[in-house]
Amino acid sequence: MYNEKSPTGQGQAGQAVTEQNKDSNILQQKQINPALSELQKRIEAEKASTQAATISENKTESATLQADPIKISPRTYAYGIWQFVINKQSQIAEIESINRDGILSLIASKGYAKRYGKNDNSFQYIHELQNIIQAVEISQIRDSITSIINECKEINFEYAGLTFQATPEKQRETFLRNSQSIFNDSILGHLPNHSKPLLHDDDGEMYFPFKNCFVMVTPDSIELKDYKELGGKCIWKDHLINKDFHQEEASRSQFADFIKNVCNKEDDRIKAFKSAIGYLLHNYRNPTKSRAVIAYDQIITDKNKPEGRTGKGVFLQAIKQLRNVAQIDGKKLFENNKFSYQQATQRTQVICFDDVKPDFDFLTLNSNLSEGWTIEQKNKHPFTFEPTHSPKTYITSNTILKADGGTATGRQFIIEFSDHYSKLAKKNIEPIVQEHGGVFFSSDWTPTEWNSFFSYMIDCAKFFIEHGLQFYQYRTVNENKLIQSTSDDFAQWIKTQSFEIDKEFSISDLFSDFKATYYGEESEFRLSTFSKWLNSYALTNNYKIERSRKPINGVKVTFGKMTKQA
Repeated sequence: MYNEKSPTGQGQAGQAVTEQNKDSNILQQKQINPALSELQKRIEAEKASTQAATISENKTESATLQADPIKISPRTYAYGIWQFVINKQSQIAEIESINRDGILSLIASKGYAKRYGKNDNSFQYIHELQNIIQAVEISQIRDSITSIINECKEINFEYAGLTFQATPEKQRETFLRNSQSIFNDSILGHLPNHSKPLLHDDDGEMYFPFKNCFVMVTPDSIELKDYKELGGKCIWKDHLINKDFHQEEASRSQFADFIKNVCNKEDDRIKAFKSAIGYLLHNYRNPTKSRAVIAYDQIITDKNKPEGRTGKGVFLQAIKQLRNVAQIDGKKLFENNKFSYQQATQRTQVICFDDVKPDFDFLTLNSNLSEGWTIEQKNKHPFTFEPTHSPKTYITSNTILKADGGTATGRQFIIEFSDHYSKLAKKNIEPIVQEHGGVFFSSDWTPTEWNSFFSYMIDCAKFFIEHGLQFYQYRTVNENKLIQSTSDDFAQWIKTQSFEIDKEFSISDLFSDFKATYYGEESEFRLSTFSKWLNSYALTNNYKIERSRKPINGVKVTFGKMTKQA
């Protein structure tokens, strides 16, 4: 045995071992402590994260717009969309009302803003999602926020020694009680201004936004582009074409065959139709060159018994597949009604006056065509389009419009539809289905047919940008116009007459000849009526008549002279 207390022998050796063990323990402890420290840190972090998550779960979506409550007075805090007031006795913060700054921040975070028109001080509310914007009403903004409130969770967390509490029921009740003071122009008018530039056609470019890409058309090319190439611009949702697009052979399109048929396969007319399509699709307008595209029937018609069913409506439906069109019933147009055009919105790209009445005066549109459209809608602020982006105009009529004079004719581009389809309609045959095997622009079309159609329309756009409107020699417009403004008899009789420019003729002699031939010398047909009809013939052929009266054998006789219009 050895004595542990002995300073010599075995005792000293044991003491040395003890010291070594002690040193080893100290070393181990130094090595272990950092690991324990790191573990402790992780535990504390997880604990804090759990607490934060618990608090987060107890906050509404709106409350996540800020990290902590904001003190706005000794007893009032703003937190998210809510305004809390402190109960002095319990030191619990309870919801009192809606915080306006918070609710505006929430609404803006959901993509809502206001956008001003360029030519007036009025604005509209819009919603933006991935560069696509659409106009919205206040009720739509309210409904969007209401859906968030309806999904809210309980608020219950500690902050600065205070307990913030609000049940979901309390939040919904407070929202409903205060929403009418929020969802109005006075408050929502403080939403941020949306000023992102729009993707717009210009003089030498057109754009067609499809679901999978947008197409850029120039005089030299047709390019399919990814939406990543928008370059910070946005597009109205109303202008989106709700189909994917892949280029196909345009000439295989059934609609291309339709255009050939309504043109009687005549090349000059086909070019005119293609340019008219491109012109209407071009969402850019040169005010000095602005025209209305007017669609007439080629066949000679009685204004009291118009025929129709030649394809003018199908032509319009084709434009509608690519552009936003406001279609106005031409029979309900009244010159003194300032709300006649109220179907048009600020996103309208083409205004169509469908089947206008025979007495429609084309000159009433002159200022709209030259200066741009101003639209008045009931119970809304009027708005004016930029002259360069004012809607194009398409007019369909079964009779020739009143449009005499250089001003009127200079604002028109006329296309004539043959009777190819109306002949089938008279046999009680559905012409489009009979000719093409299905209904245009419907589920009867395969994706390939849709793509062929779009390819044809886009080719027309390129054709117009490259060549402009293609005028042609009208087939029957002048003859139709003369019949509708005079009579069948007069139209037939005038063909037998020969007028030389600047050479005088006797109106009285012509009147006597016509009256005797068609009415009899004893009829009450008057010189004044014949004179008006003669004027109609002159205007139809771009002439004017200079009149004079000369005595012949003691009787004053009316003479006329055809001269070219300036």
